[in-house]
Formats: sequence, C-alpha cells, structure tokens
Amino acid sequence: MWGIYSHIISSYLNDRGVLDGHISAASVSLINFMVKAPTDFKTAKLNNQTPLEMILEFIEKIFADGTELDDEIHSMCAVTLIMAILEHLGDGI
Repeated sequence: MWGIYSHIISSYLNDRGVLDGHISAASVSLINFMVKAPTDFKTAKLNNQTPLEMILEFIEKIFADGTELDDEIHSMCAVTLIMAILEHLGDGI
C-alpha cells in the first residue's frame, strides 16, 4: 500500500509529468490512504519520512506550481489536502 503512495508523491515531486492535469485525482487517492490508516500515516517511515511529511511536501509543491501557473483551481487541491489532514489526523499533530 505505501509503495503506491510513495510513487504518487515522488511522481509529482520529481516533476515526472505523470500527474500534470491530474493533481485532483491524485489528491483523492492520497486522502484515501490517510483515511484507511491514520495512525500509520503519522508514524510509518518511507524513505526516512512519514507519509504526513511527504504529503506536506506535496502540498508545498502544489502551492508553488499553482502560483507559477497562476491557477487558483490547482492550488485548491492543496487546500483540500490540508482540510483532510485536519479532519482525519487532527489529534496529535
């Protein structure tokens, strides 16, 4: 499960172009991982990072790309991810 999660995150962070135009669909998948295993999301280690740390990098890049593209809709995906983090992982973060 976490291998797919890591692949989605790294595909976007490493500018592979795989998720261009599909960031909202990728965000839904990431939220599903968060909902399925909220405790593991905060504690599991993938490439020396927790899934939470990885998604925060993902969010940061979404905001940066949204600014560069001058696309508020693109940036809204990051807002949705932040809201999901607060809703599903709020306790203890």
